[in-house]
Amino acid sequence: MKTTSIDFSSFVVLSNGSVDVQATVESFRTQLETYVSSQTNTVETVHNALNQLFDAHPKTLSLPFVVQTVLGSLEVTPENCKALTKQVQDIIKASSSKVRDGSLLRVEVGRGGGVSRWSDVQETK
Repeated sequence: MKTTSIDFSSFVVLSNGSVDVQATVESFRTQLETYVSSQTNTVETVHNALNQLFDAHPKTLSLPFVVQTVLGSLEVTPENCKALTKQVQDIIKASSSKVRDGSLLRVEVGRGGGVSRWSDVQETK
């Protein structure tokens, strides 16, 4: 489970020198909803980029190639490149499975491995 540190100073609301708990909770709720929305949008953007990539190349591709191609669909800057690269890798991992279970991707490691979209993988009998 991934944890995120919280900087309380960014949403704590003071009233007459004391913490206004109700206003602080509302401030946190607003920022949390913005964060969740941002995460959801990023996941959708990455999934769209993955589908576009595999529409163009319906075969097994190297993970570095997939990550770099997907990063091209995000607003990458020198300041956020490392974080976005990790986020894309995490989304790929969360969207993959070794067995056909409804996951978007299959990731195989080792010789001949890479990333492929399950819908492009022929079923073996």
